[in-house]
Amino acid sequence: MAQKKTNTKKTSEKSQSTISKIQVVGPTDETNGAQILKFSREGNKNPLTITPGEYLDVGEEGDISQDEAQLLLNYSRWEVREVEDGKVVNVVKAAKEVKD
Repeated sequence: MAQKKTNTKKTSEKSQSTISKIQVVGPTDETNGAQILKFSREGNKNPLTITPGEYLDVGEEGDISQDEAQLLLNYSRWEVREVEDGKVVNVVKAAKEVKD
């Protein structure tokens, strides 16, 4: 009898390394009363409604693209953390003005 070869699909290392997570901590100014962030996405994609404490997968098969993740990380009104393997890699906070 002839044996059948089975093809197994493997995820490439490149696509695995591009997927990471970000955590949306919440507004940098706790007194502003914001409970959600309505994030406009690239192209024709529907906007995301993001809540504090939410984790988003980043990458081709994730919740948001790499470019969208970078926009969130650079957004000055909400604290966003880059997370890998459950550890915080990068925390971006808006600079708070010092008032006399």
